[in-house]
Amino acid sequence: WLKSHAAEHGLHPDKLSAGGGSAGGACALSILRAGLRPASFVLFNPAALDSVEPDESLPPTILFFGTADRLYPAAQKFLAKAPKNRVELFVAK
Repeated sequence: WLKSHAAEHGLHPDKLSAGGGSAGGACALSILRAGLRPASFVLFNPAALDSVEPDESLPPTILFFGTADRLYPAAQKFLAKAPKNRVELFVAK
């Protein structure tokens, strides 16, 4: 809806990003299954990260995790599978 009504709100439809934390991050990622591609993802310890196969169609993605987060290993695997320069992983101790 937002992309198709972007002009009405003074937004550029090709510059919309998706983001969220934990379950919200999983919801943001779920738009990929609908064939939608945001300009980028900003995700804070997203749940269900292992349900996404990172490929060349993945928009630029920033992941934020803490080293004690139980989902941090999934983020490391996601980063290892992602195409070069597609995913940045920021880690807090």
